[in-house]
Amino acid sequence: MKTNERQRLILTSEFIGDTPHDFYDGSIGGLVLGRRHSEGSIYGVRETNGGKMELIMNMEGGEYLMNAMATDKYSDRLNEINQYVSNEPEIQKDRIEKLSCVIDAGNNYGFIQFSNYDQFIVNRNATAKYLEELDEMNSRALAKYLAEKNNKPIQ
Repeated sequence: MKTNERQRLILTSEFIGDTPHDFYDGSIGGLVLGRRHSEGSIYGVRETNGGKMELIMNMEGGEYLMNAMATDKYSDRLNEINQYVSNEPEIQKDRIEKLSCVIDAGNNYGFIQFSNYDQFIVNRNATAKYLEELDEMNSRALAKYLAEKNNKPIQ
């Protein structure tokens, strides 16, 4: 295997075992709540052509998962935002309650199912600093996509 090839793990019943696992739809993006890396992380999966789930990455609570449309439209700004690494305080509940989309994986051993298109993950500190901007970009891109899909103007 070449060193630049991405290693893949196809999730099977042997991998998942008998422990209950929850699957969350991450295709529309949102603030991810749940386990930190130090607590076991939250795993991202994607469906393969064969219908099985492929483990593609892990992330932690407090990161923002952008939908594919926002990832495409705002990639330069997302890369700029993601450079921010200074420590930020935890995101408070009052900020979370105002968001358009939140993926609450709790403390379970859960999986977030990604779309089959690229989705950007913003690090936890950058998310805390730029949360409202990220949510606005994510929501606007999704609204634009849905409006175009349904041939309706954006309100």
